[in-house]
Amino acid sequence: MIASGTKKFPLVEEGIHTAVCNWIIGLGMQHNDKFNTSQLKVLIGWQLLDEEVEVNGEMLPRQISRTFSLSLSEKSLLRPFLKGWRGKDFTPEEINAFPVESLLGKGAQIQVIHNTGTNGTYASVENVLPLPKGVKIPKVETKYFDFDEPATYAVFDSLPKYLRNQIYEAENFCDLGIDYDPDQDDQEGTAPSVNTPKQNFNMADYEEVC
Repeated sequence: MIASGTKKFPLVEEGIHTAVCNWIIGLGMQHNDKFNTSQLKVLIGWQLLDEEVEVNGEMLPRQISRTFSLSLSEKSLLRPFLKGWRGKDFTPEEINAFPVESLLGKGAQIQVIHNTGTNGTYASVENVLPLPKGVKIPKVETKYFDFDEPATYAVFDSLPKYLRNQIYEAENFCDLGIDYDPDQDDQEGTAPSVNTPKQNFNMADYEEVC
């Protein structure tokens, strides 16, 4: 007999989804045990406009996200990903200083696929393309958290618990001056589906949240 406090949600369906970017969450300097390296990470999240999930009797839009190393180098995963979304490459000026938060509110066509890892099957964002011309998207609530911008720290308490914990694990979390004890955090927040565990693929993390 197994008791669990985590609700199982169905995976986001495979295929192309219309979505809008509503989360840009800096995760700070995260250590990768597999490669014994540390890199700045950022989570990009989208609200799906064509799929809902029932939460406490209410139908809500699905949320899905993907985590990247915060780099636009030629070997990075973020650069070609954003190139496909923007429909163009970066200029030399943008490579040196691209404001990732400028993605908030941008519409997208998201390709979702199902992969199977050691902890089960999960949904991941494989590719993102721009919306066709003329397609309008609604305004949605956005969340932006940046280690380098104290004005964004107020968002921390509204993030799902699993994200607060991940930010807490950053090597530079102490620099923020945020008083947080994960052992005393009783807020359930928005939990990721138990069927979509965090995985590591070529230094990138894939996650889904419901």
